[in-house]
Amino acid sequence: MQTASLEARCAADCEHLLGRVRQRFRRRYEVPAEVVKEAIAVSGFRIVSEEMEQESELGYCDAEDRRVVILKDFGLRLDCPWVAHRVLNFTLAHELGHARLHAHRHRAGEWEPHWEDEATFYARVFLVPRPMLMKRVEIQRLLGSRGALKSELWQHVLDLADLFLVSGKFMAHTLDAYELIRFDPSTRWIEVL
Repeated sequence: MQTASLEARCAADCEHLLGRVRQRFRRRYEVPAEVVKEAIAVSGFRIVSEEMEQESELGYCDAEDRRVVILKDFGLRLDCPWVAHRVLNFTLAHELGHARLHAHRHRAGEWEPHWEDEATFYARVFLVPRPMLMKRVEIQRLLGSRGALKSELWQHVLDLADLFLVSGKFMAHTLDAYELIRFDPSTRWIEVL
């Protein structure tokens, strides 16, 4: 996966898609998570809720029937159900990534394992657009905190997560993918780059 070219491709698609959402729904929003369901609709997919067989599955993109399928009792499957709405934002954006990047190839019978990583990257670019992120005072506080205590760094990450309506873990991974911090999920260690 070539991150720079994938980021550029995803960013261009997300910008175009959000423009279509603004045009169709004439709705103001602060962050893209507020309109992820509308973005799925503008993409020609509908959202449905169903039971799922696999324990780990929270959702999937059914390209054939143009559906984004979400687990019926979504929040109950999570270790931290109080962040269910934020995990749902990621899950919807991830499946939107499959719809936008892979649906046409999936309908043709293709499947590539790296599509999961691409859909996750699409979710990052959709939910936390780099230009929007870099304008926020909260990211400047984080980037200005080199050498701070781990708890202080995490507070900055959580402030950003609150702002963009995503989980703290997702935000940390996104900042790592954008090469703004280094994040080790096994130890929850953060270093500002």
